[in-house]
Amino acid sequence: TRHTSAGSSFNAPFLGFVDHQEGSKRWPLLSTPNLQTLSYATVFLIAIWQKWVLKRKLDGLFLLLCLIGFNFAVYWDLSAGCISLFVLLLLWAGLLAYLRDHLHVFAVLVALAASFHLSLVLFLALLVLRRGRSRWYPMLLGAGVFLGLSALSSVFYSEMTIGFLQNVRASIPGLGMGRTLYESYPPASWPLIREVLERVYARAGIVGAAESFSIVAYLALVMLVLLATWVAVRRLRPASRSNGYLTAVMLFSLAYLIVMPKLTVASYVLVLPAAYFVALKTKAVNALLVLMGIMAVSTSPFRPPVFNMLLEILPPYYPFLLTSVLWCAAVYICLRPDSLPTQETKSPGAGSAPCAGN
Repeated sequence: TRHTSAGSSFNAPFLGFVDHQEGSKRWPLLSTPNLQTLSYATVFLIAIWQKWVLKRKLDGLFLLLCLIGFNFAVYWDLSAGCISLFVLLLLWAGLLAYLRDHLHVFAVLVALAASFHLSLVLFLALLVLRRGRSRWYPMLLGAGVFLGLSALSSVFYSEMTIGFLQNVRASIPGLGMGRTLYESYPPASWPLIREVLERVYARAGIVGAAESFSIVAYLALVMLVLLATWVAVRRLRPASRSNGYLTAVMLFSLAYLIVMPKLTVASYVLVLPAAYFVALKTKAVNALLVLMGIMAVSTSPFRPPVFNMLLEILPPYYPFLLTSVLWCAAVYICLRPDSLPTQETKSPGAGSAPCAGN
């Protein structure tokens, strides 16, 4: 099936141990106690987003977004029955600590989350945005906790570690075998690039070049996203940049999903608050973009060959495409002239500013 747990075959060895202790890597959807536990975790996660991260009152629109957003990402995460939602709780609790300047707590919580989903360790890079030498101590702490947990996993669960490394190898563009990578995990950048180029090269009658060019195109995308994200968040670094930090967290979470080569629909639960945040920050929509979108919709059964090919390929990648659009909007929000946070005196222990308005 396309809708599996976010990272169920790409987890660190410790998560494999946790799932083994539960008796299976998937809990039955209709098992009331397990579903109830996951539901509590979901409610608490939404509360973190709504009350403490976004700092807004209960909003029916946000709840609707959480229910149906990104092809019902929350539903697929619940139906998978794994502990991805608990991992997200750890991660977002850490990001909340980051916004409140508790950098050591942030580093430890991110390291704990990364001990389950390896790639989440990249969120430690948010410490680079902080000023002064004090930012390096939390980074070293987080790296130390992460490496320590990884070492313990490799010593006590060596067989799971070997399987984990094999999954990592299969997830790296160019090293995966055949089409298995994007048959099971469609909504990510690398599978999309590879599938589009394979179709184009096949129509052109060119054999054997799609794989190499796909790798180059994917790496170019990663470099572009990282560079644009860095330029955007660098602009939000004046003194008193509490709201700037919130924008940086949302932008980083969107960029993270774009550059990951392997995702599931459930992975997009991570960026539900980012989608809401960007929507609030968007003050106006360019009329030309709306016109182009309307013109692109055609009811005619006859279309140019390229459009037919895209209609065949793109639907499973809708969550990734939406994330890319939101990332572009977030970069624009950071770079527009009125995006800089106002200078203000920050009280000790103050958290991030509300996200509404700039």
